[in-house]
Amino acid sequence: AENINLATAALEGYRESLTALGPEGEAVVAFADGALQIADSFNTFTTSMDKADKLKAVGNIIGGISQMMAANSKAQIAEIDNQIEAEKRRDGKSKASLAKITALEKKKEAQERKAFAIQKAVMLAQTAISTSASIMAAMAPPPLGLGPLAGAPLAKAMGIMGAVQMALIAGQSYGGFTASNPDA
Repeated sequence: AENINLATAALEGYRESLTALGPEGEAVVAFADGALQIADSFNTFTTSMDKADKLKAVGNIIGGISQMMAANSKAQIAEIDNQIEAEKRRDGKSKASLAKITALEKKKEAQERKAFAIQKAVMLAQTAISTSASIMAAMAPPPLGLGPLAGAPLAKAMGIMGAVQMALIAGQSYGGFTASNPDA
């Protein structure tokens, strides 16, 4: 845990400088944050004896991986945007140039859809894990929870809230910009 705190403190010193570098620097910061979150959660997972804490740690590990993947997607999308802008500056008017720009916009759209699908799957997994951890915590014997008798109604409520949250997440659909639907 001490090494994780040292790494976190070291990153803080470089965060602003890296972010100033643009999308690539932001990706490095997000990747480092995700890696530190994973390390901290893994430490919790290996040292805690509480099953609910272990479940929460697994959810945080998934969150860290998600953060790293989102940073990568954002950097890839920024690179495609750079390619589009470069093509517009280079020519941007000829039929071949317009076709290249359209192809790049389709590539960007595909990357955005992929990032959305990954984020949605991660949110579903994290919700399932946090719901399970909440149910386990409610059913745990006192002083952590209410015990199996008094905790059952709370556990049921947590399960229902988790199911509702998962239904809301599952019902989300991608609504990003497309060349054929510029008003989205």
